[in-house]
Amino acid sequence: MKADFLLLDDDEITLLIHKRIIVVHGLSNKVFTFRSCEDFCRYISSATFSEAGTIVMLDINMPIMTGWECIAAIDQISIPQKKEIFLVTSSIDPMDLEMAIGNPSVKGTLTKPVNVNDLIRQSAILSYHSSSGLI
Repeated sequence: MKADFLLLDDDEITLLIHKRIIVVHGLSNKVFTFRSCEDFCRYISSATFSEAGTIVMLDINMPIMTGWECIAAIDQISIPQKKEIFLVTSSIDPMDLEMAIGNPSVKGTLTKPVNVNDLIRQSAILSYHSSSGLI
């Protein structure tokens, strides 16, 4: 069983590229895209996800709600399924990396443009954690 992918980015082209990489390389059968944190939070409040878990790829720099504000909103929603949040950024700001490392909700960071090897590695981490009961 493969994890679901939830992609959250204000840039439509980035969403299309990431979704295409995930689908073409068979990393997931379910890829959902969102352009705002509000839409994303509405969706995850009522959705049912794969038992294999969910990988959330969240852009840090978005208008209206930043990735950090979105994480705070996600943390307020009770999600019974396993989830791994990875921040996706083109930022070279060391403060972003420090904040990611210090945030228990964030499992890692991915640098744009994301490549298939990064996604395979993150999918394998979620799969390992799910099968070993770590998450």
